[in-house]
Amino acid sequence: MSYLTVAVGLVCAAWLGWFIYSRRRARRLVESGGMRSSSGPEEASAAPWHGDFCGVGSPLEKLITDEPQWEKLWSQAFRQKAPRVDFSRRFAAAVFLGGQTTGGYSVEFEPPSEEDGKLVVSFRVQAPSPGLYVIQALTQPYVVQVFEKTGLPVLLRRL
Repeated sequence: MSYLTVAVGLVCAAWLGWFIYSRRRARRLVESGGMRSSSGPEEASAAPWHGDFCGVGSPLEKLITDEPQWEKLWSQAFRQKAPRVDFSRRFAAAVFLGGQTTGGYSVEFEPPSEEDGKLVVSFRVQAPSPGLYVIQALTQPYVVQVFEKTGLPVLLRRL
C-alpha cells in the first residue's frame, strides 16, 4: 500500500467525520433552540449563530437587509431553509472567516453602538495563541446575528 493511498484514505475519513459531526451538530442546535427551525411560526431570536464549520470557504463580512439576501446566505452557508426574520424591523450581520487550517479561531459581535449618526456593529476575531493545542482540522469559523433596526445607517466594523 502506498503513502498516497493511505493519505487519500485519511483525508476521506476526516471529511466524512466532519460531515457527520456538522450535520449532527446542526440537528442538536435546532432541537435545543440554539438554531431555530424555520418550519415553525417562530421568528429568529437575537442570539447569535456561531460555529466552526459552514459552507463559506472565503472570508466574508455582510449586512443582510432583505429576505432574498437572507435566503441566499443561509442556503450557501448552511444548506438549509433560513429562519424567519422580519426585515421591516430587523437586519442581520454575518462574518465568515473563511477556511482556516486549524481550530481555535472564533468571531463574535460586540453590542451595537451609535457613532457619528451611524449604528456600528463591531466584531472581534480570536486566533489561537502560539503553542496552544488546537484541533488539526480545516475549519470555517462564522457568526450570524439578527439586530433591531434603529433607522440609522449601519456600519460593520472589525476590531
